[in-house]
Amino acid sequence: MTTPNHSVSSQSPIGPHNTDNQTLWKKTLDDLSLKNKTAKDPDPASHEKETDSDEKLREGISKSENEGYQHAETDAEGEQALIDYLYIGPPDEVAPGLIRYENQKGEKFVISDSDNPELYAKVSHDYAQLKGINISEEQGYRLGDQEASWPPVAGTTVGPEGEMGPGLIRYQNGDDKVVVSYDSNPDLYTYLSGMHEILTNPDKRGAIEQAERNGATLAGHDDTAPGPTQYKQLEIGADIITYQTESGDKVVVSKDLTPELFGKVEQAKETHDIINDSIRDGYQLSGPNDYLEQGDITVVGSVEELGNGLIRYETSEGKFIVSKEISPQLYDKVSETSNSWFNIDSTRDTGRETFSLPKPSDIDVMNMDTGVHVDENDNGSPTMSVGELATKSLLDDYRQLLEDGKVNKDDPRAKLVIAIEAQAAYQNGHSITGYEEKVDKIFGDLVVGTTRKFDDDPTQLTAADMHDIIDGPKLVEELTSLFSNETIHSDYKEKINSALTKLDNKEQIESQLRDLVENPEYIKYLESLKNQGLDEAAMQDLNNVLSSLAVFDEDAATRAAQKIQRDALIVDLNAIMGDASKVTEENQALATKDLFLLIKGLIKGGIDMPRRLQSTYEKFINETLGNNKTAGDVDKALKELGEKFEWHGKISQADINTALASGTYLSVAERGNIGKILDFLNQKGLLGSLSSGVSLFSGIYQLVGKGGQLGDEPLERLGIARDFLSFAGGSEHFVKLGSAVAETLGKGNLIDFLGLDKSVPEIWGKDKSIDLGKFKNAAGTPISEDIKKAIYEKLSTNYSSMKEAVYSDFPNGDKLESLISESIEAKGGTKVAPGIASKLAASALKVIGPATDIAGGIAGIVLGAFTINNGIQSGHELTKAQGGIDVATGGIGLIAGASGVAGFMGSTLGAALTGPLFLLTAVLGVIGSIISFFVEHDKKQQATDKEGQWFKDLANIGLLQSDWGDKVEYARYSFHHYGGRDAPMDESIFKYQQSEWENFTSTPSENGSSSNRLNEALHNNALSVFGASFYEENRDIIDVIDGNWEAWGQQFGGDMIVSIDDLKKIAKGEEGNWSPQEQEAAQFMLDHPRFMDLLDTMRYGERTRDDMFSDEDIALWLEKAKGQGELS
Repeated sequence: MTTPNHSVSSQSPIGPHNTDNQTLWKKTLDDLSLKNKTAKDPDPASHEKETDSDEKLREGISKSENEGYQHAETDAEGEQALIDYLYIGPPDEVAPGLIRYENQKGEKFVISDSDNPELYAKVSHDYAQLKGINISEEQGYRLGDQEASWPPVAGTTVGPEGEMGPGLIRYQNGDDKVVVSYDSNPDLYTYLSGMHEILTNPDKRGAIEQAERNGATLAGHDDTAPGPTQYKQLEIGADIITYQTESGDKVVVSKDLTPELFGKVEQAKETHDIINDSIRDGYQLSGPNDYLEQGDITVVGSVEELGNGLIRYETSEGKFIVSKEISPQLYDKVSETSNSWFNIDSTRDTGRETFSLPKPSDIDVMNMDTGVHVDENDNGSPTMSVGELATKSLLDDYRQLLEDGKVNKDDPRAKLVIAIEAQAAYQNGHSITGYEEKVDKIFGDLVVGTTRKFDDDPTQLTAADMHDIIDGPKLVEELTSLFSNETIHSDYKEKINSALTKLDNKEQIESQLRDLVENPEYIKYLESLKNQGLDEAAMQDLNNVLSSLAVFDEDAATRAAQKIQRDALIVDLNAIMGDASKVTEENQALATKDLFLLIKGLIKGGIDMPRRLQSTYEKFINETLGNNKTAGDVDKALKELGEKFEWHGKISQADINTALASGTYLSVAERGNIGKILDFLNQKGLLGSLSSGVSLFSGIYQLVGKGGQLGDEPLERLGIARDFLSFAGGSEHFVKLGSAVAETLGKGNLIDFLGLDKSVPEIWGKDKSIDLGKFKNAAGTPISEDIKKAIYEKLSTNYSSMKEAVYSDFPNGDKLESLISESIEAKGGTKVAPGIASKLAASALKVIGPATDIAGGIAGIVLGAFTINNGIQSGHELTKAQGGIDVATGGIGLIAGASGVAGFMGSTLGAALTGPLFLLTAVLGVIGSIISFFVEHDKKQQATDKEGQWFKDLANIGLLQSDWGDKVEYARYSFHHYGGRDAPMDESIFKYQQSEWENFTSTPSENGSSSNRLNEALHNNALSVFGASFYEENRDIIDVIDGNWEAWGQQFGGDMIVSIDDLKKIAKGEEGNWSPQEQEAAQFMLDHPRFMDLLDTMRYGERTRDDMFSDEDIALWLEKAKGQGELS
């Protein structure tokens, strides 16, 4: 690990350089907010002033048009980035509510706040940001672009976020002064923001400095996490992690400075502990390139048993634990066995049937048969699926480009051909021609050169051998990276589209997929899998469905992911609302206090509370609700009163007294005073709503883990939670998936209380799509219009600035706005009021991030669907939260910092689904089934330097293990010297011939030849295992085999040849009248596959292996075995 100078010692933040500059942009945005509010809530007395304002607006537009400006359309979206602007004028420059700009193309626009408030706010935001950049440049700062270098912590001072404008932060390191825009470089901006936090927070700074005094180095943005087995010591704190590696490096990781690294190290700790516990229980950790035949596993755990990308399994050689991070390809093979053993596919099929959904195989488009043959000139050759055809076609094109010299081997397309050939070899083996360099001598010992002696035919290096030559994890990493390439992605998508034309029912499949992602039963199906403990199966199911839809329509897949995530959050909230025990005491108390503080704010406007009761109310909030125990008694009373209200539609004074009397910690005096408060609120029609409100808001607070994450102020938290309900209410399935939420909203009259019918009338207004009628109470004191208006204004006015979060904190927030607008318009049938969608989007994003991080939720399944192929099951809260936001905003849906994936913000989810995440899965899945294509290519290679060049090409892009050269050399020499590959198929020749191989590596070559490095005395000949002693131990059963061989061969083929399939039939007593001795003898051979390997290859070597054995094979073995001893 590198050790850059990141020390925090003696550093200090930059203070504000110019208070006037610092507040200028804030004043601009506050003025905009005030003006928008005035426009929405007009005072009839100011009608004359508004008329005058309208006249100025028309004059400003007319003046601008005369100066060459175009009046921006109501749906205009403006420029994409700051660099696209040539000039922006200040807001209200020509008239109140107007702003003008010119772009780099020379196009000039005037935007009216009343016509296009979103664009007006965006350009105003950009104006404030550009103004801050200009002022900074005047003060000697330069603008950092996407390629800007990242400063070390040591010697760097950082100013606060927003010091010079929205989305701006400045730093200085020596003489280098830089202003960074979030829009231009979000990663660097976030890094600097974290640096400012640790420099200005004494506790965080102190913890890092203490770790540095203890010898640790502060990790920087470009540092990587060690593997899960490389930690010697690791301690996790609230904001920092300190660890020491086995090599002695001491490192401190800051959550603020490097959150992604913090998350990876945090997860590695859990993985590390599980691995160590398993090792203590007798398990061995599988290596990155360990080889395993599918049938070798005798015991296997479930994928969910350990989680964290770990599975335990057993073979005849011992007990093992495999890590997806360390051994990705082996993990996939073990997980496939695990899923088969635990009938996961069958469970999914049954679940789909239960919920009346199509089976996975019915809509798995990439595995649909196209009818196109692998060999177009051979109708007997296998036909290919959509994925196979697309992959083969892509490689045909790329290979042709290579052969024609149109691309070189450094081109990503050439590298992809090389990498996929490597993957084919890793899975299926690779042929190589054996040879030896024979030393030529004259006059006795005078060496004059060497002559290469070739085998006539190539010999197959098996998959087990190739696992010891190719670096499997690096191969997966390279494939993932290559499929992130824009050109390859585009070309492959084109090939997929072409392959789809071969399907007769592609329209039907697409229709089924579109219906499935819109069906609420699909969410319930995923929930049912989760409830069975099959989280990964649910993730994989959703991954497959969205990936298949993306094959047809990437935008549809993106939108489906957003909708499914929204519905998943509804399901998660509904589960909380349906089980009060899931809400913590902390969240219950916070929701209670927030709601009573909301009421407190109405005392001087909206509620006429007696003066004496006001002082009692103040004491109630500060003392009773400030103590968790007495607050708990109030919560219980409110819940009981809420149930009374639900059943009877009203609450009496006796009900209040009874409810309070059941408390444990409230004194008699407190009960009396609280009873007066609750009775007063009951008379105002508020008590039933407060009771239900505590249940509802504590549920939303629980959804995000801690309600305090939503905001610092009570009204902000309540406002965000209220708007989240409207985001959720936009779902077509809100009532069906959120029945408990809908019931709470209806029976508590919360629609009126919260002013939902005013904030989003398209959803919550009378006669709109969400019908809560069956939940509503018939009776109850109505809430006065004055109180409803006051509550509405409190929750709205104090939250107006959150709209800006869409454009600063969440740059892709407009994509979520689009979903919200579509949903509201579909329900209300009218265009959404200006600013509503952006406001709801900001609130939703404040909930989605932390809600995605909460373990056990369906929203976590949705995120997992995009991270499952990267082995990220339980990452750090910051990265998981960001992943949830990415899905919501149509981002790539992959966690920041995940290895081998494209940048996590800036491309569409569709691109991710058909990019590295999806394409890699497709390619790895089809390579084995079209291996004949690669085998045919191998046969065309000659035993020349060209054959060796294939390995060199792999090495040049880092796909081979460090000792690959010696291994290839040993394979060539041993194959030629011993007449073939002398090892079982399922065991690497380098392990089976370990003694000779180790001698080969430690012996230098002589006279240009490696023949001297071979050692026949160390060579493990199969006859040493299956020779005289083996015959003696099994003489009786071998005599049965030898004595019946002719009859067996005649029965099945009319010859003297018996195949493995024939032996299986004899062992089972099929297709013949076999004696028990014959059945036992046939089973004996099947139980000794290495013995059969020897029989199969003894006469002509490895190249003749065909799983068929003749009488001559048996005779030759008996001759050689008997030749080892005195056999009769």
